[in-house]
Order: sequence, then structure tokens, then C-alpha cells
Amino acid sequence: MTVQGFLFVHQYAKDKEISAVSMFTPGYIREYVDETSLILKLDPDFVEPEAKETFLINDIKWSYYHDQLWRGERGNRYYEIQTQGAFTKDMMIDLLAHFQPKAQGDRVK
Repeated sequence: MTVQGFLFVHQYAKDKEISAVSMFTPGYIREYVDETSLILKLDPDFVEPEAKETFLINDIKWSYYHDQLWRGERGNRYYEIQTQGAFTKDMMIDLLAHFQPKAQGDRVK
């Protein structure tokens, strides 16, 4: 089966969640003071996504939020996957069976 789309995979320590990539941290609302300055305020309407199901795959606890959002957890690490395209839950479960996290400290070549 072929799917056209993108997978965005982010790996980070639980204590260093990266708000720029995580769907689990609130966004900001821009309030302009004048033409040259603004204030960033946390979005008061932000609601953290709720997991619909969880799976244990390759010793990683994966939470399924919707077809475009998955989060894995093992030890002190999060693995967040966001998708664009026609990826279904069943396709992602098959894909996650082959997921191998990058070892901490390894660099992508």
C-alpha cells in the first residue's frame, strides 16, 4: 500500500518539551501595543488533546489522539508524530511496529 504524505517525528526529553513542535503546549495570542511592539499571551482557550486509545508497541507506550497525532512515551522521552496525508490508525500501528528511536546523544547524519 502506498500513501502520499508526510510524517513529522519529534523526540525530546519529558522535562524539555519543545513548544514549537509539540501539540501539547498552548499557543500564544499576539496583542499589539502599537505599530512597533506586541505582547505575547498564552492562549486561554487552549485545550490539550485527549488520547482516544493507547497501545504498547516495541516497548513504547503510544497514545492515539486522531489520525494526525500520536505520542509515544518510554523512560524520560517523548516521541511525537504528526502526519499529513491519508495515514490511517491501522497504517500507523503497522508503521510503529518498525519505529526505532534515535539513541540519546546520537546525531542525524
